[in-house]
Parts: sequence; structure tokens; C-alpha cells
Amino acid sequence: SAHFFLRIFFKNIINNALHIRASSVAFSLTLSLFPFLLFLITLIPYTPLEYAQVISFMKDNLPRDIFSVLEDTINDIMLNKRTDLLSLSFIFALYAATNGMAALI
Repeated sequence: SAHFFLRIFFKNIINNALHIRASSVAFSLTLSLFPFLLFLITLIPYTPLEYAQVISFMKDNLPRDIFSVLEDTINDIMLNKRTDLLSLSFIFALYAATNGMAALI
């Protein structure tokens, strides 16, 4: 019932447990973002997307400084099909996302 939910909600606010849990969820979900992005970038060579099209998209949408730092790494990942990196990034993304979802429960 709503009364029971509100009673537990305000009890947790008073005990300062709610903000700790919220920061744990935010940290876990933020941590899962980077392996997922690595998985997506590693997946690009297996798609019909053209190299120039992807680089142009990243150059237009990433900040200039970040793109200049990541350009060599992105080029290496996109020009070589790396099944080992694809597998590892998928496993770690799945593990990190599972931790993020477990923090919600």
C-alpha cells in the first residue's frame, strides 16, 4: 500500500540510507557505461558501416580534445576485427550492468 511505502521511504531518508543507495546505483550504472561503449566500438567492424562514415560521425559528435586522444585507439579497433576484445568487453559490460541492476534491487 502507499502508506507502507511512504513510511519506509521517510524512515530511510531519516536514517540517511537513501542517498547512500542512490550513489551506489549511480556509480554502478556509470561504471557499466564504459565497457558497453567499448563493446559497441568493437562491434563496428562487423557491421556494413563504412570507416569514413563512422570517423566523421565521431569527429562531429565528440569534443575535439577527446577525439584527438581516442583517435588512434578507435582507428585500431575499427580497422582490425578483434574478437578477443569483443568477447571481453561484452562479458565485462554484462557483469557491470548486472552489478548496476543488482544495486537497484
